[in-house]
Order: sequence, then C-alpha cells, then structure tokens
Amino acid sequence: MIFEIVKIKRATSKKNRIGSLALVVVVAILLSACSQVSQTVILAKSTLYVADPGENRIYPVSVITKSVAAAISVGKDPSQLLPTQQGISVYAVTGGSETISRFNPLSINPQTPINIGVNAFAMAISPHNNGWYGYLISRNSGVLTTVDLLTDKVTTNFVVGIDPTAIAISNSGLLALVTDGATNTLNVIDLISKTIKLKVPLPGNPTGVIVAPTGFNAYVSIGNLNEVVPVDMENFTFGTPIHVGDNPTSIMLDAGSERAYVVCSGLNAITPINLATELPFPSYIMGTLIGGITVSSDGTTVFVSEPLLHRIVLLNAITGQVDTTIPLDFAPGSLILVQ
Repeated sequence: MIFEIVKIKRATSKKNRIGSLALVVVVAILLSACSQVSQTVILAKSTLYVADPGENRIYPVSVITKSVAAAISVGKDPSQLLPTQQGISVYAVTGGSETISRFNPLSINPQTPINIGVNAFAMAISPHNNGWYGYLISRNSGVLTTVDLLTDKVTTNFVVGIDPTAIAISNSGLLALVTDGATNTLNVIDLISKTIKLKVPLPGNPTGVIVAPTGFNAYVSIGNLNEVVPVDMENFTFGTPIHVGDNPTSIMLDAGSERAYVVCSGLNAITPINLATELPFPSYIMGTLIGGITVSSDGTTVFVSEPLLHRIVLLNAITGQVDTTIPLDFAPGSLILVQ
C-alpha cells in the first residue's frame, strides 16, 4: 500500500475543526497499522532513476542518502525515461534496439522488453479506454507506433511526418501533437482514425511540445528563434511567443506547479515558464552540458543531470539556487523521480 501526502486546509468552523481532527486521527491510525510496510516502498518513493546511455543501464539513486543502487540493464542507448501515472512501471526508450525496456521501481530486475520494430526517438504515455498506451515516434521512418501497455502489443504503425522530433498527447487522449523538423509543422494526429488531421505551419524549427494541464493550450519550443510558441488547442492558432534562452532543445511539463521547463543548449541553461501568465522566470544558468531534467511532485525541486561533471544537481525551483549535488561515477542522461 502506498500513501500519498495531502494538504489539509485550516478549518474555519468548529464543525470543520472536528471533522479535520477526525480525519487526522484516521490517517494516524492507518499509518500506525501500516508501520510494517516494506522499507523498499518508502525508498522507492524518493528515488531517482538515472540513465547511463554509454553502458545501457539505469541506476536507482537515493535522494535521501545520495547512494547509488545496483544497475538495471536495459536496451541500447536509453534516451528517455517515463513512468506510468500510478508509478507501477517505468519505461525506457532505447532507440538503438527497436524496443522499449521497462522495470518495476520496487525491483532491480528488468521486465521483458517490448519489441516495437522501429528505432524510437521519443515516447508519450496516455490513458485511453480504461487502458494505458505508449505512443512512440521514429525519426528514421516518420512512423508513430502505438503500444498497448497492458498487453504489450503493437496496435498500429502509421506515418505522421518526415522527421518527427517530439510528441505530446491531448488531455482527451484522442489527439497526438507531433512536431516535424523537416517541414517545420505541428502535425495534429487523430488517434482514432490514425490520420493527420491538420498540419500547422510553425515560425521556425520545432524541438519540443507539451500540452498544458488545462488542455486548452499546447506549447512548442522553436530552436532557431529562442522562443516557445503557445498554440490554442481548439483552433490551432498562435499566441504571443515566449522568449527563452539561446537554442531551446526541449521542453518539459511540471503539471503540479503549472510550469514548463525549457532546456537551452546555447547557454547550458534552463528557463522556467509560468503557464498561467505565459511569462518566463529568470533562467537557471548551469554552465555545463545538461543531460536531462525532472521535477519533484510538489514543484519545489528541479533535478538536473550533468554528464560532463558526473553529477546530479538539485535546484530550488523558486530561487534557482543549488541546494545540493549527488556525485556519480558515470555520465548521466535522462532521469525521473519516483515519489
């Protein structure tokens, strides 16, 4: 059993105070009853999983003790790590082996890889029809591959562009947004009919795409223009460009804090964006190559892997200041935090 921590608002009346007290007592009883829950579960909830692309491995790294556990072997060249929403499984995109690897965060043993038949470049995971699906794009073939993550079966393969560079799924699970670097377009894919519904011309070369937690807007990073373009999800028109650091190469969503984080390789910096106001915060200047980033569930800590320095940096998301670092004996790439 895994418990999630929730914030309880201050009671404003005697009745509410009694109700809140009862809730706290119930929670305390539950926690006491479950005091024998495996320590493995507790540790897994504060563990980073860090890719070592050079050795085709994933390393569990404790945020609390900064210790590195035994490596998990995966397919060739792990470039992206994604958890399912429940945190039951973690998937590793291994572009050099035509598979996606997976493992249970509570076990160091990898599960059987899923053969997808293409060299995947990027992946998005989304629930649909009471199931979980993985959507993978291949830059070599321009194909989008759909995998049923409950049955491990490849359900569809169809062409979505010439050079797909990034993918995001609409909140409804019915549309895929695929950026095409060859045509500088945002291709809107109908996942039911498996067709390109619309090709939206972009002002420059796209490098990443996300969908906001509200589902109303998408955001596309434009590498050669040093900006992020808001896109209305209803009529696919553009909003005012958001200026970020030099040469944005990727964008990630932190749904909890309604922020986006843009990795800018020109300055080796990370630019946070407030999605509510569509304004950027001051950039975090890392000063060295960035291998990957992830954010804590409460939005307070940004984890940055630095492959040249063999370490992970923990940044205060508000101030951008370094809280601490975790030294490694390998060059880290993509990373995620299981909480």
